This record gives sequence, structure tokens and C-alpha cells, in this order.
Amino acid sequence: AVLTPLVRHLGDARTLVVCKAGAGPCALLVPLAAPGRRLGLFVAGSTLVVVVVGVTAGNVVSGSFRQRYVPTQLIGRVLTSMQVVNCAGIPLGAVAGGVLATVADTRAALAVLVVAYTASGLLLVRGPLRGVRDLPAGRHLAAGSAGAAASLQRA
Repeated sequence: AVLTPLVRHLGDARTLVVCKAGAGPCALLVPLAAPGRRLGLFVAGSTLVVVVVGVTAGNVVSGSFRQRYVPTQLIGRVLTSMQVVNCAGIPLGAVAGGVLATVADTRAALAVLVVAYTASGLLLVRGPLRGVRDLPAGRHLAAGSAGAAASLQRA
């Protein structure tokens, strides 16, 4: 209910950047939380509403773009490739986080995680989407893609 008006107002490229990059700074407060008054930092930082809604809304925008941009016959391959890359990072991150938490402590590992997550949002802010209102509207097939599509159907 909130995402559609936001996309209309900002455009889908800007909405993607705001949602994905905007969630990171909120998460920076989480490692600073501690019992007592500092517990409020966890509530304010995780404001799980901001972090989760930002990530989820960004995923919806990027998923919608992918579905309208990638040729239908390639969507399965694109999604599978993305899943392989995403899922391959999970055990690597778990091992790195475990090692860091063992060497330093859990709070330090969490701090590294949220700083890296926040920095990844800078890639969107400073990257090729900077100054772009909308993501490309349709599929941009290179010359000869019809032949590639025909060979995919035969495969």
C-alpha cells in the first residue's frame, strides 16, 4: 500500500536506492545496544520496521524490474544464477562471522556486519543508478538475440 505511491512519486530506480540504502544506517545502531538505557538503540536501530520494510520493498522493486526486463525464456536461468550466488555467500559469511566473533567478540562481528551492509548501500547511491529516476522500461535485446532465443528453445 505504501510502495506503489512511493514508486509513482520517486520512480522505481530512486525507490530501489532509497529502500536498499536507507535500511543500512538504521542497522548501525544495533551493535551499540546494551542492557538499560542503551537498549533503546536496538529498538531505534533495528526499528525492524525500517530495516525489514526497506529490504523487502527494495526486493519487490528489483524483482519487478527483473521480470519485465529479462526475456521470458531466460528468467529461470537468471533467477537460478542469482540464487546460487546468494546462497553461496551464506556459509562463507557464517564462517567469517564465527571466526570474527571468536577472535574479537559477538558485538564486533555484528558491527562489522552492519557496517558492511551499510557500505553496500553506498554502491547503489554512488553507482550507475545515481540521478536515474526509472529503471529501463522494457527488455533490451541485443541484435541476434532472436537467434539465441531460438537456440534456447531447441536446447
